[in-house]
Amino acid sequence: MEPLKTRCVYTAIRDMDLVQPFYETLLGMAPAFRDRAAWCQFKVGATSFALSSPEEAAAGARGSVIVFEAPDAEAVRAAAAGKKIEMEG
Repeated sequence: MEPLKTRCVYTAIRDMDLVQPFYETLLGMAPAFRDRAAWCQFKVGATSFALSSPEEAAAGARGSVIVFEAPDAEAVRAAAAGKKIEMEG
């Protein structure tokens, strides 16, 4: 199986207007994309970091979520099923 790549990391938050300035002002990250209060994405090196509303995040997501890109998602899913690991997406 080929190695996975990190596609995006996002953090589920409740107040976009409160949290976004922290990343912009204190960390110097410029938004690459913002969809109102639902999603704000920043480009960080070869990956993306985003702030997500609870409604936009994966069901039950709390805190930060890492989204991997797999060249063969079905092989990863089969390997996970064999180990009784549940996957979404």
